[in-house]
Formats: sequence, structure tokens, C-alpha cells
Amino acid sequence: MSCPNCPCPGICLGWEIFCAWAHSGDPDRLAHIRNRSRIAHEPEPTPSLPAATTLARLKRVALCPDRRIASPCGCSGASCDRKAGAPVTHADCLDCVASQSVTDPRPVP
Repeated sequence: MSCPNCPCPGICLGWEIFCAWAHSGDPDRLAHIRNRSRIAHEPEPTPSLPAATTLARLKRVALCPDRRIASPCGCSGASCDRKAGAPVTHADCLDCVASQSVTDPRPVP
């Protein structure tokens, strides 16, 4: 089902509110319709790592002796002694623990 004003008839979701928005011609609403319709038709992403692996890596990040948290809650970021005190994100730390091998001279616990 798609209305005559549908900006994406090939992937129409058939939602009445979107039909009303499409009829309005509002460019922001039309963009929203296109984006939401596209998202609904994209394949589900497959997880790259099992949850247990991710949780184990997060634990290693939390226990890392080189990670310095700037606030008690950890929300404001951290710095890394391995990187001369440079700011790091959780993604940086996850990459670091993932790249470590048993031969790393300073393994994270």
C-alpha cells in the first residue's frame, strides 16, 4: 500500500501517519518517511562477537591498571598510561584488550 504522494513507494510501510505527512509535502517529514522506511527494510545486523566475549573484554577494560577514569562514575572519559595519559574511549580500550596476546609484556588482567 502506498499513497499517491509517497516519497518511497517501493518500500512503503503503509502507516497512516506517514500517508498524512506525505500529503503535507513537508520536506522534513518526507525525509523522515524515507529514512524510517529504509531502516525498516535493511537486514538485521549480525553481531560480530558473542556476548560472552564482549562482556569479558569489558571486564578487562574495567580492571585495566593503565586506565584512569576522570570521574567516579566513569562517564566523562578516561586516559591511558600506555598512551602517555592521552584521552581514550571505551572503544579504544576494547580495541586494546582485543589486540593483546599472551606475549604482551604488560597484559591487562
